[in-house]
Amino acid sequence: MQNGAREPTNTSSPSISADFLTGSTEIGLDRIRTRLLDLTNRNKLLNFRHSPASSLRVVDVPIDTVFRQLRDTEKFGFMPVPEPDAAGGEAPSAKDYADELGWNTSFDLGNSDDRAECLPVLLYHDHLDTLSRKIASAAKTAIEESGANMLYLVFGFLEWYESDDSKQPHLAPLVVLPVSIERTGGRGKAIEAVLEYSGEDVETNLSLVEKMRRDFGLEVPPIEEDDTPEIYFAKFTDILKLKKTWSILAAASGQVVESSNFGANGSFSTIDYWCVSGTSAAGVCGSARSSAASFIPSANFTLYGVTVPLAYVSGYNGVNVWLTADLNGDRSLTIR
Repeated sequence: MQNGAREPTNTSSPSISADFLTGSTEIGLDRIRTRLLDLTNRNKLLNFRHSPASSLRVVDVPIDTVFRQLRDTEKFGFMPVPEPDAAGGEAPSAKDYADELGWNTSFDLGNSDDRAECLPVLLYHDHLDTLSRKIASAAKTAIEESGANMLYLVFGFLEWYESDDSKQPHLAPLVVLPVSIERTGGRGKAIEAVLEYSGEDVETNLSLVEKMRRDFGLEVPPIEEDDTPEIYFAKFTDILKLKKTWSILAAASGQVVESSNFGANGSFSTIDYWCVSGTSAAGVCGSARSSAASFIPSANFTLYGVTVPLAYVSGYNGVNVWLTADLNGDRSLTIR
């Protein structure tokens, strides 16, 4: 040591868990991601409940037609049940009056080639206005707080039971379409809630995939790009042959649902995206490197028992922070 210079110290590089070293990095990340899933009945994607205080259930429309029209960027307004002339007496329930008007009030939707013009719901106007405002507010808050859209229109449910002798059904969403809701009108016009497809991917219910695989040894089919709800429902034929008490319900329900439990873009923690690239993965996640990004000294970051080396903040957009870690020198892991 000369001139008071400090000799460099030899530090061992952070260890990388076997999850990253077995197979490919993508496989390792997939293993970690599945550890984050909530497979209990608290998860709405395994035990969905149609709450009258937080969901809009659609009736009297062809299920595939609505799905296709939304995917083709068409917008739909919700149609309330017309107000009855109660003549000073007590008005019937919205469902009872819809039955009188000849509506098909079953939540189990049929299919046809007819075009859909709106989304009928079994609510009078004032109730629809209150509920749509509540759902729109919850969806906006979710985006502001997490940066993620959590409003979905669910097409179809798997009704499943935890055992062959169980009498308690659970509903797992099957085709889940990301949507946005806008309230239009005012200034002399009736306020209308308008629903449209957000453009995000339609993903397989990963919670259902893992639950069926772990607890029942069943493989849930993945949803393909060209699948409509009815096409996807048909893929469950083999599962329904094995599970005689299970069934598919062709219903449609709009609700704010935790998006973090879907497919490759999700988890049930603060980690939303797993991205891999040759250098910084910030670009893969859709964010330019922030000019304010600061260096973080190398450290180990442990997630559910899996250790990865943390390198630096690679991006920040005012809502989310991207953390990039170096994996074996030529690959990187970015966590949003």
